Amino acid sequence: MKRLFLLLSVLFFTLTAEGASNSSFVKNWGLHKSVVQECLRLGVDPRVVVAIRWIESYKLNGTVYPYAVRVNSGLSKLKDLEFSGVKRVSKHVFVCSSRNSCVEFVKKLISLGVVNFDAGLYQINYLHNGDKFRNYPEDVFDRIESGKFVCRYVAEKLKKYGFHANAVAFYHSFQKERNEKYAEKFYSVYDKLVFSGVKRGN
Repeated sequence: MKRLFLLLSVLFFTLTAEGASNSSFVKNWGLHKSVVQECLRLGVDPRVVVAIRWIESYKLNGTVYPYAVRVNSGLSKLKDLEFSGVKRVSKHVFVCSSRNSCVEFVKKLISLGVVNFDAGLYQINYLHNGDKFRNYPEDVFDRIESGKFVCRYVAEKLKKYGFHANAVAFYHSFQKERNEKYAEKFYSVYDKLVFSGVKRGN
């Protein structure tokens, strides 16, 4: 029953125009006003975007950090290479000192033929979604543009695959096992946002 309530909340969440522009709402969930409005226009609960951001984003000292890239394949092409303003923090994850550093890093990855990587606050995959941005890679590291993309992506998947619990999890994977695990992660975060008002990120 709780899962059904949460799903209905995701799909049929609505706010008045006054509520959407309320500064406390924007502050509490850490979303720019224009991202909230884009979600509402498409019929997506903005808290869905907040939950996805919390799950996907790299955390630095407990704080969501927007300038990170996860390289999923092609790591051998990066062997012995150094990148200005970029630090490797694990086998697959690189963090950048600034947005510009990440933009240049991603451009270099693409020039090397490394195209399966996730970038930015929402860890958007370049291989599958890079062509959906007008200005890539700049926009993928922009909080507003990347947030709007997530709103559009979730709305598209809900419309295409139907109103079921795992629809949102298509953001992560189309493989059933990985999709189901992601759905569990998603709802564990989302229910806290709904029921306890826990703030997730900046």
